[in-house]
Amino acid sequence: LSLVHTFLLLYKPDVPLKPPDNESGNTRIEKIGKVLSWNDSIDLVSYEKDKIGLLDRIAYSYPFEDLENGVIYKDKNNRYFWVKLYPFNAVIADKAQQYILYLYEITGDYNQQVFLALQYLIFGLCLWMFLLPLLLFILWRPIENLRRLIEVMSFARTEVSDDLRKKVLDLRKTNFLVAETKQLISSVLMLVDQRIFVQRLLQQRTDLLEERRNELESEREFVNSLLDTAQSLIVIQSSHGKIELINRYGAKLIGKSEAELADTCFAKLLPYHDDLPDTRFQLNELTKGLRKKFTHESEFIRHDGKRIFMVFYHSSLPKKDSYGHQVLTIALDISQRKHVEEYLSWLAKHDALTGLINRRHFVDELEKVLKYNLRYRQHGAVLCFNIDQFKDVNDTSGYSVGDDLLKSVARVLRKHAREFDITARLGGDEFAMLLPRSDELEAAETAERLCKALNKIMVRGENGLHYVSASIGVVIFPDQVKSTAELFANADMAMMQAKDAGRNGWKLFKDDDKTRLRVSERVYWNEMVKRTLENDSFEMYYQPIQNLRTKTVSHHEALLRIFDDKNQILSSQKFILSAENSGSIQELDLRIMSKVFRDKAILEKAGILTKLSMNLSALSFKNDSLIPHIDALYQSYKIERSGMIFEITETAAVSDAQRTLEIMSKIKKDGFQFSLDDFGVGFSSLYYLKKFPFDYVKIDGSFVRNLTDNADDQVLIKALVEVVKSFGLVSIAEFVETGECWELLKSLNVDYAQGYFIGKPIPPELIWPQLYEKSVDVVRKS
Repeated sequence: LSLVHTFLLLYKPDVPLKPPDNESGNTRIEKIGKVLSWNDSIDLVSYEKDKIGLLDRIAYSYPFEDLENGVIYKDKNNRYFWVKLYPFNAVIADKAQQYILYLYEITGDYNQQVFLALQYLIFGLCLWMFLLPLLLFILWRPIENLRRLIEVMSFARTEVSDDLRKKVLDLRKTNFLVAETKQLISSVLMLVDQRIFVQRLLQQRTDLLEERRNELESEREFVNSLLDTAQSLIVIQSSHGKIELINRYGAKLIGKSEAELADTCFAKLLPYHDDLPDTRFQLNELTKGLRKKFTHESEFIRHDGKRIFMVFYHSSLPKKDSYGHQVLTIALDISQRKHVEEYLSWLAKHDALTGLINRRHFVDELEKVLKYNLRYRQHGAVLCFNIDQFKDVNDTSGYSVGDDLLKSVARVLRKHAREFDITARLGGDEFAMLLPRSDELEAAETAERLCKALNKIMVRGENGLHYVSASIGVVIFPDQVKSTAELFANADMAMMQAKDAGRNGWKLFKDDDKTRLRVSERVYWNEMVKRTLENDSFEMYYQPIQNLRTKTVSHHEALLRIFDDKNQILSSQKFILSAENSGSIQELDLRIMSKVFRDKAILEKAGILTKLSMNLSALSFKNDSLIPHIDALYQSYKIERSGMIFEITETAAVSDAQRTLEIMSKIKKDGFQFSLDDFGVGFSSLYYLKKFPFDYVKIDGSFVRNLTDNADDQVLIKALVEVVKSFGLVSIAEFVETGECWELLKSLNVDYAQGYFIGKPIPPELIWPQLYEKSVDVVRKS
């Protein structure tokens, strides 16, 4: 214990102290008692007296428990003491708890430690002041590069560009870089490249989206404009059949606003009819996706009560909700089309001018009635009407007056027809009336009544009033006929008989031998015309026309020849008349023209410059294909146009004077020539000689046939020749059959002659046998 400075033994107050055995004289064990606030008994083990006061001051400054961790105490004399409390149980065994207080003065050691610490501090500061500038010099460039890199990275977070990439590349070229910085710059460069790539890709996508947005905006504007301007009803229905969208036109059509129509059931807009339940069923299939589209037509009631007809186009849209698909409905107003269809349907069965049924529908109705009457042995009658002198009305007052006359006739026929009678306009000025239940007496009474009623019609024209009369043919069926073709043939026959009897009357067809012969003859010639045109089985013969001054043949007239099954020549006059009555004369004229042009080309190829003439009927001048056909033939054969002469009769010229004049003028302008046939038999020939562009005039054969025996014919022909010459035209006499007649015509200054005395009509290969076959091959090859 003497080795240590101070040891105090502390113990609890109520426990007696038993000092250990110790014979040392330097150490005293003395009971001290309580020390200030510690309240503990302290046994002195080793102490110095001046330490007692020190203990009091320590006890005053530190609680007893704090001494276990040790404390440094500084007194007023700036001395430092180390004070620490140690637990101790070995010396005094009966003590419950003992402590040894260690008190040691450390003033010298403490001051020495403070001095050393101060020295170390001053040395460290000096060393730091020397090393800091050196460190800053070494790290300045890398840190600056790192700062710039951090700055670049901060920019790279928000925006990247080629300039930013250039800055990173400049940093990469710097020599003052550590490996980590170089790796970081490479990573930043890669990041910048990726950002630039992403930014460019994003810009492309942005531009693409902008472009698409503009397109969608344009499409939206177009759709909105279409919805607003389209003259059609456009509706989008929900899966429940409610209106979700309707365009302006549709709302206006219904007469309500778009807001008022919202959630309205679309099917309620359609008027109820038998097909409406089926329409609703099919619309329901659209909403369920069972079908893609559906179309129907329906009436539609406008807001003003007017009914229009619309066609509805329904189509299924993509599914919008769990209930089903939306339905797009577009409806177009087809009222006008419906009216046109109804009118065309009506027009297919009716005559547009008079409103009566047309020939085709009349024949259909007649066949039905004829079959019924044949089956039930009932009588009926057909009345065929032909307006007398109707052509004169058109020629003198124009077609408009003629149309008014036909309308008046139709009104009279409708007025006097019974409820079950059928009245029709067959064409032109021909009408017909079907009496399904009528005997011979009733039919005769009806015909008589209609004749009187038609006589009361008056139409005012340019040259005064036109009065109407009709020739009516009456046929009773089924006793007299068994077919519609036979019925019309008999009715036409009876109508012609009425005309022959003086017109303005009616005739009942009689089934006698003479009548049957005339009907059979008419049917025969109609069939002959049809068969001849189908087989192209007619030929052209040529009759020479001689110049009376030079006694040479100047040209030939082409004459039609047809043959029967025995190769015998039939009557051309009856054939042409039947073709005119059946309406086939236009086709016949075109066929004849083709053969004459071909023969003309053959002759010109052989060096024969004779002129050829051919006849044109009056109906051909009403054919729109006449001039195009002539042009096509000329382009095909390239003949001399002045070598082709077209002959027309006075009847053809006056049938439609203005149209005929226009067509003749066009043909004449191309270089072709014209001849007036049968001159002298009409009362207006002199007028037409002046008006029409004729080159030749043929004196009618009725004046030539008895010329040598009839002085009046001689005087008349002389006068006609003088008239012809006064107009600067060339005269031709027909039917010259004797030499005496030939001489007389020459003395009367007739220019040309034609007849059996000059030559009969014969085939072209007989007129020019040495060259015809060869020339045909040449023309065909060309």
